[in-house]
Amino acid sequence: MDKPVIRQYTTLELSGSWEDIGRAQARNFPDEIMQSRALFRMIFGITEKDFTAYYEQIRRFVPANVQTQMDAMAEELAKIKKIPLKKATEAVMAWNIGYDIVQKQKDDRIAKRQRFIKDEGEPAGCSAWAFVSDESLIMAHITDAPPQAEGGTLIHFKPNTGEIGYLSFFAPGNVGVGLGINEEKLCITYNVGRPNRGAEAGLPGLIMAREALTRCTTVDDAVALFREHLDAGGSFAHQGVRFLIGSFKENKAVDLQLRSREMQVSQPKPLRDGVSYLAFTNHFEPEFATLNAAERNENANISSLKRRERLEEMLQESTHFDVARCFEIATDHNGMDEGNNNTLCRHGTASISVIVNVFTADTAYYTVGQTCKYIEQYGAPKEVSLARPVIPALEVSAKDGAGAPAKYQKLYLHSFDVKGTADTLATDAQGLAVFNNLEAGTYIIGTGKKGKRAVKANYDGVNLSRAVVAGKPTPQEKKLAKAVRKDQKAGKFLGLDITGGLRKLDFRLLLITIMLSMMFSAANSVLISPYLSGVIGLPSDSLGKTSTLMTNVAQISMLFFAGYTGALSDRMGRKKVIAIGFLLIALANIVFVVAPGIFGAVLPVAGLLAIAVVMRSVSGVSNQMANSSLMALMSDYTTAKDKSQGMTLYSMASGISAILANGVYTSVMAQMGVLAGFVVSIIVALSGLTISVFLLRNNQKTSEAAKKTRFKDILPILKRSKAMKASYLAAFCTRTDIMVITAMLVIWATKSAAEYGLTAATAPSRVVLPIILSSIVSLFAFPIFGIMMDRIGKIRTLKISTLIAMAGFLLIALTKNPFSPIMLLPAVLISIGFAGETLVPNAIVTQVAPRDKTGAAVGGLNMMQPIGMILFMAVGGILLDAVGMWAVALFKLSMNLIVVAYLEINKASLSAEV
Repeated sequence: MDKPVIRQYTTLELSGSWEDIGRAQARNFPDEIMQSRALFRMIFGITEKDFTAYYEQIRRFVPANVQTQMDAMAEELAKIKKIPLKKATEAVMAWNIGYDIVQKQKDDRIAKRQRFIKDEGEPAGCSAWAFVSDESLIMAHITDAPPQAEGGTLIHFKPNTGEIGYLSFFAPGNVGVGLGINEEKLCITYNVGRPNRGAEAGLPGLIMAREALTRCTTVDDAVALFREHLDAGGSFAHQGVRFLIGSFKENKAVDLQLRSREMQVSQPKPLRDGVSYLAFTNHFEPEFATLNAAERNENANISSLKRRERLEEMLQESTHFDVARCFEIATDHNGMDEGNNNTLCRHGTASISVIVNVFTADTAYYTVGQTCKYIEQYGAPKEVSLARPVIPALEVSAKDGAGAPAKYQKLYLHSFDVKGTADTLATDAQGLAVFNNLEAGTYIIGTGKKGKRAVKANYDGVNLSRAVVAGKPTPQEKKLAKAVRKDQKAGKFLGLDITGGLRKLDFRLLLITIMLSMMFSAANSVLISPYLSGVIGLPSDSLGKTSTLMTNVAQISMLFFAGYTGALSDRMGRKKVIAIGFLLIALANIVFVVAPGIFGAVLPVAGLLAIAVVMRSVSGVSNQMANSSLMALMSDYTTAKDKSQGMTLYSMASGISAILANGVYTSVMAQMGVLAGFVVSIIVALSGLTISVFLLRNNQKTSEAAKKTRFKDILPILKRSKAMKASYLAAFCTRTDIMVITAMLVIWATKSAAEYGLTAATAPSRVVLPIILSSIVSLFAFPIFGIMMDRIGKIRTLKISTLIAMAGFLLIALTKNPFSPIMLLPAVLISIGFAGETLVPNAIVTQVAPRDKTGAAVGGLNMMQPIGMILFMAVGGILLDAVGMWAVALFKLSMNLIVVAYLEINKASLSAEV
């Protein structure tokens, strides 16, 4: 069974003045509010200057009560986090105007270039609909967002200012309302609307929605409020909006489309049996704002149009118009095992369905995370009575060591038996906190982020339960806190969520299999030159050309088969293709070992060389089969939010494997001969075969769509995704970087062995230190680049890593002796750069590619390597023999320069996509 999805929102009631409410928000959710600042700074590049400049333009539109709430939130946040007020204010503004600034910057780029320059790889979006009749009204909404956005808060705002109180199902840092219903049964849901051409700075639509809930009792009153703002000369912000506004007292609903200076109200359309409906996704109606040709080819709008079509289809098929039907629509997969970008329940990587809300006259229903999984795990959505939306369940009193109330102490809630429950709240000035709307069960309350203490409390589902956290933690409380930490880690492996019935053992076996496959990848570079020289007897003056020719023949074979084998793993399942790959690797290495003994007496050197070329090709293609399928399997094992981290672990396993391979193979060859190295490869391949056949498991059944996957299916994805293009270009140009250290350095050393009084068999062992050091450095660089991808974005990380590698090539061009200690420095630089150059394209492709085409997309990515290898090794081998190693290094530097130039030219659209 999957790891439990989040069971419910953090639920609380905030009352008093808007200043009191703002301060309470900051005390209860300081980390959540600060996260938005990091998001907009690191991902979108928006600075404090951008926030301030935009807010100054719209300040005159912002209601005074909203400004009071935001100011109080920022002031309290600055105290709690001990940060400058300017930084806290920036975090608050990020939640409330950040996406409007993103849209403004995008509009500015479009205006400058007179064309649409951004193509999103996997769009976020929402869907909304309502069933309307004289007797009843039902409103429903699906929120699509990045998987990190799962969860949220349910806050009952009760201002003492005479304004109407309301429920908000939204992020805690927002002062506006995206999903809410007030005490007069007026309800609003929010969708992004496109296109909003000619937008100007103005009041964010969500803030006006909050004004409607605090001031209006009818649909007409709410619509009039929006219109009055425009009639008074006001404007709305850059992000277009579609609101579904309904009143359960009137049984009335409308679709309000809102642009910067225009609005349009649409009434329900007839359905059947006296029921009318409203339905929309994320594009405006043609009569309000038509999508132009370029916009209709955007992924975001393609998805919106397709989801609208599917929504209309399901509404027309409806025979009952109730809550059950709303959740049937919300769990739509259109006959597939999982949804895609065109179904109502979306199962993407960059964007998924994270929340569903259904509102009726008496009850609000919601699910957290993907609705299909929520219903499967808990049987029904969470219900909230509108008559009593916040039900106190567990009151906690916290006291300090002196027995005084521990005011504003953060408390953490956990449960062993009520799965999916995890909550945090802060105590008030009296040291009290109340956890609300809980299911009956036993709960653990801890203090401090590290969970050093915990107490237990039982809740029967009806009567308020109480617990006290006071004094120094007892041994029992420490033991309980330790048990909680262990339980929290039970569903994780090295930071990855364990889902789909997987176990930690499955992740361990996967990493071991990756290491076995990558050991052989490293072995190819170490074994071939000594084999040609020491076993077959190839003259040293042709060793460079022959070695590179042999590598290129293998790369050509991989080029022809990489895409096909990647798609094959989608159709057959990863495990089968991995097993076949290891089997063929073992057979090829057996031939390497026995061929000289069997055919050495009857075949000339050219004949043995031909056998070696064929086996090198077979083993290369087979290794590619295993590698591509293992990368796709890692993607299968990881959740949408863990894709980058999964690729980091994949790369780190590869780095560890390279260290082992280079050390083991060179040592074995030096002590036992070249053929002993191939025997090691046979053992490695048979070990991988055994694990993949008997122990490794697939994480999912092969879907019907996957069974039909062909390699050509990635071409439409590649065509519309600049991020995919950048990944493929980087693989083509930079995946050969490490070959300068592993292959070219070994060839250079073997070729120069006689000049330094060494034999061809012992020369590789004299340059193994830079090779091993580069592997160690890569191992430590992978997690750093993994963090950088989250902090500064994938594109910037790729650019930085490529520049670092280029510095290494420049140093090699200045080095004359392959055995010189100076080689350690360029080896380190190249290996650091190579870590990012490998990690980032892998992460981008597994993020952008649909799940049933991940293998094909990875196969296409891996095709780029042999193409680049053929070019580099062919030109590099000639340059090495005819000119010298310095020419090889400069040639490699120029290949990387192409990547940097592409990233720089397309940085705006690339950063926006990933």
